Amino acid sequence: MSLYSVLIDPLLRDLRVYTIEFSGMKKGNKVLDLGCGTGDQVFYYGKRGTEATGIDLNPEMIKVAEKRKKRENL
Repeated sequence: MSLYSVLIDPLLRDLRVYTIEFSGMKKGNKVLDLGCGTGDQVFYYGKRGTEATGIDLNPEMIKVAEKRKKRENL
């Protein structure tokens, strides 16, 4: 388990849930997540009908996101 998943992710979880509601995003809207890390926010948006794309400078983070995308069939 990574430091991020233990400390940071729990802090962002509520923010992730309410971002779509507060922003007024609707199904079909497009979202670009800069610094997406492992893609948690991107996957959350995508599961709610937005067209979400994530970009990160860290190739290891992108590898994790790509594996998750395949595993979750997104």
